[in-house]
Amino acid sequence: MSNMYVHQGEQELQPLVAKNVVVGNNQTANYQYKKISKNKVDADNKAKKVFDFLDKNYKYAFRGSIATNIPKTSKNIEFNLVNENFFKFYPLKVNQGSNFVARDYRNSQNTIPVLVGSSIKQLAHVGKKFNMPDPYTNKMQHYQVKGILVNNAHIPSLYLLDNKTYFNNAIITPFLPSNKKKMDVYQLDSGLQDLLLYDTSKEKINNLQKKINENGFYKVEFYPIKRNVAEYYSSYKKSVLRVVAFSLAILVITVLFLVWNLWQNLNEIKQESSSGTVFGFNKKQLIKVVALFQTFSSLLAIIPIAIFALLIEKSMEKAEGIQTFVFPHVEVVSLLLTFLLILFITIFASIITIHYFYQKSLTVKMEEVDYVVNIKNK
Repeated sequence: MSNMYVHQGEQELQPLVAKNVVVGNNQTANYQYKKISKNKVDADNKAKKVFDFLDKNYKYAFRGSIATNIPKTSKNIEFNLVNENFFKFYPLKVNQGSNFVARDYRNSQNTIPVLVGSSIKQLAHVGKKFNMPDPYTNKMQHYQVKGILVNNAHIPSLYLLDNKTYFNNAIITPFLPSNKKKMDVYQLDSGLQDLLLYDTSKEKINNLQKKINENGFYKVEFYPIKRNVAEYYSSYKKSVLRVVAFSLAILVITVLFLVWNLWQNLNEIKQESSSGTVFGFNKKQLIKVVALFQTFSSLLAIIPIAIFALLIEKSMEKAEGIQTFVFPHVEVVSLLLTFLLILFITIFASIITIHYFYQKSLTVKMEEVDYVVNIKNK
């Protein structure tokens, strides 16, 4: 059901396409990162200048993301730092509590409000306070759960329409003025990929790109979301056409082999039968027998495949903490629908074959009768 995922991804990106949003693509090479790590102080100064330039001159949606773990546990989570504009394009919903409001981004607070993913059971309680190191600075911070995200809260991929980023195992914190003041190269780096710019011009985008890439500091390119969608569809349609062509070829070969095999068997059985029938069945009875046999044999094949698909789906949900499909069991349902379609085609082909076989047999028999009558008349 990849088409369903692609369609959903495209629909979720429409607000970005409508606003002519462009997205940052971080293409920084390893040698550049090595250069950054060798002189982090200088890199932090450059990062602060780049961010100040971005913050003063552009409308942008920022999401910095870094992997960490909950203190005193081995549970891995994703720590996300987002600015207010992030929710203009990604309206994540909460199941309990409430989402961030404007003051959450502007106040310098001792206790920072957070949104928590539904799978982080240790923290999934509105009002719960906890301490953990800031993954960027390693300084201990005080947090309080303001809201719990709905199960499978996600944002769409900006490049692959059938992919998503889920927040079941994530913490989201507001991008505070203190974060801006302490901006370092690690924070900037985590937000350059998928940085969104909107309500801007091509000239201003080029200026930012030059600022980021100045003196080989980084290599970041900006692309319109609309172009990403078009390029994905161009590639996707080609792959779909190849799959459809291959599938149709296999189906045609399978049906032709089935028809040939059925015809051969009917001929052999009829030649061995003294009554001139097939196991004593008339045409309607034979059609029913063949349909039942094909249904039964197909069920023997599809049942273990469907069970295997269900087990894989469950194991993925358990491992990732997400519902892996747009709708529950959609892959199993699509598998069963495909099975029914193929079954219908094969049974229909068998009916046509049996009908033609009996018609031909009747024609041959009539010709034999005419021949005998002509001989007698002579």
